[in-house]
Amino acid sequence: MVSKRSALNHKLGIIICLLFTSLAYSNIFNNDFVIDDYKFIVDWPLIHDLGNLSQFFGPHNQPQGEEGVYSPLKTLFHALNHQAWGQKPFGYHLVSIAVHLLATFFIYRIVLLLRGGEALAVLTAFIFGLHPVHVDAVTFMTASIDTLGVLFMFISFYFYIKKDSAGVPKDYALSLFFALLAIFTHELCISLPVLFLWYELCFQTSGREKLIRKLLPFFGMALVYVLFKFLVLHSVSRGGYLENSFYLNSLVALKALRLYPLVLFFPFQLAVNRPVAEGISSVNIEDFSRAAVLSQSFLDKEVMVSLILLGLAVLGAVRCWKDHRLVSFIIGWLYLSLLPVMNIVAMSSFFAERYVYPGSFGFAFGAAFYLCRLYENKVTKYLAVFLTIALLQFYFVRTILHNTDFKNELTFYENEANVNPQSAFLQHDLGVMYLRVPDTDRARQHFEKALILFEQQGKAQEIREVEDVLKQLPAQ
Repeated sequence: MVSKRSALNHKLGIIICLLFTSLAYSNIFNNDFVIDDYKFIVDWPLIHDLGNLSQFFGPHNQPQGEEGVYSPLKTLFHALNHQAWGQKPFGYHLVSIAVHLLATFFIYRIVLLLRGGEALAVLTAFIFGLHPVHVDAVTFMTASIDTLGVLFMFISFYFYIKKDSAGVPKDYALSLFFALLAIFTHELCISLPVLFLWYELCFQTSGREKLIRKLLPFFGMALVYVLFKFLVLHSVSRGGYLENSFYLNSLVALKALRLYPLVLFFPFQLAVNRPVAEGISSVNIEDFSRAAVLSQSFLDKEVMVSLILLGLAVLGAVRCWKDHRLVSFIIGWLYLSLLPVMNIVAMSSFFAERYVYPGSFGFAFGAAFYLCRLYENKVTKYLAVFLTIALLQFYFVRTILHNTDFKNELTFYENEANVNPQSAFLQHDLGVMYLRVPDTDRARQHFEKALILFEQQGKAQEIREVEDVLKQLPAQ
């Protein structure tokens, strides 16, 4: 009787977690298409006809402006989504919430397999499911297909470690299958073989020869993907390095690295395109100040902060290696999952909140681990309860509020320009949004801000375009 009641309580915990996660995203169903949704859903003729299936694997499998990306299964899933929902945002939101709920459930199952205990598993799932940094990966319809790739990544990892505990051969086969789906759906998932290796190093489940046999197919799969991409696109990068300099590009990437723990620990201001440093934003390199890029130094404070945070993470992992190997695993997971977006191979962006979706498992696991440790101590037991309730309430409310930033293009650009006021293009785009309302006074204000920023950056063509727009506006 006790065991049945215990099992029921365990199931009830994850059910409540998934219910609250659903409620946190329940206000997105009235959200319209925004920014890249038009490029990837509304105006992308390739996915509007499943007869184009063969082209999904060809060199033009992404919309114009997305050259350098090779994710053929992502294109297929976009097409299937479009076949099901057409131009109705409701269905896309339904799919994105379902994907996030499944990812949250598998996080719960992974923690259980890692011998974390039921309470730790449920709390990890709660933190992961409700964390507001995931709004960019869930509420943003286009990004939710990338999130599907990360779900496959979690499922693959689940079956991989389940094989170690249950010893069932089909679990290894399922891990391989979902790894294949993950890597060919979202390029970020190419880090999966490294994460498997890290798991093996932390928990030493296999001898050297067996380890090689287990991991070789996964690394081979990643290599096959890279070869496919090179053969189809004749390149493995997306564009070139800033000013054709690996050094300058790496400095921006290092500066951006500090933003991942920032948005995980302090998710107060969230945005798609946030400032990385003065004159440098996280996306749209056309918006960068060339002077700011060229004047960078290894001693810039943003670089120093990133290196200090990385050093503390490495130190923490090393110190915990002997007695708390699980903590070392958690720390390593967060940073190793970010390897594909560290711009070792050139990308067109340097930071995105959705990039931290797989790595946030490490953060959620770590936060839940220490809250549970506090609870086990009689002195800090009630403090742990207070902190847990306060944290989850904050996440719940912040997620609901951040969902509204994606309600339509006007609310989206208002939030973006508020978080990143130094971006000339965001000021320009917000001016365009106000023209559509129409609110010419506010449009003028933001076009004038954009003009000042373009003048500071010396962008002659953009200056002329904004000046032409301002001349056409009615006089105040």
